[in-house]
Amino acid sequence: MNNIWILAAAGDELESTPVNGAPIEEPETNAVEGANGSKPDPKKEDLPPVPFYKQPQLLMLVGMFVIMYFLLIKGPKKKKQRHTQMVKAIQKNARIQTIGGIIGTVIEIKENEIVIKIDESNNTKMRISKGAVSTVLSDDTN
Repeated sequence: MNNIWILAAAGDELESTPVNGAPIEEPETNAVEGANGSKPDPKKEDLPPVPFYKQPQLLMLVGMFVIMYFLLIKGPKKKKQRHTQMVKAIQKNARIQTIGGIIGTVIEIKENEIVIKIDESNNTKMRISKGAVSTVLSDDTN
């Protein structure tokens, strides 16, 4: 029971003294060098700021927005534009297919609708909107 130690902390320092009151000598360390002789790591405050293009999270986020723009905005715009051009190019006697699968021959074109003949024997006609045209099958203009 001769070697009983008491640890006491005062502020930021930690003192360790034996019960007999003899102080313990600590090895000296240089402020610039660490205990093993190496230089200490610089603090994060001392480092220069990292440019935005070297941050992988930011680059990935920007890349995702670019991909989403092309997939969700640019693609449907092009598809709608192609459909509008196709509908404008429809002429009389062209064979078309509607989005419902009905195939017919164009008889009359009005501002917002198209009249198609779907049955030759009964002379069955149908009025559809221009947006209901899916594809132009053939362009049999006379």
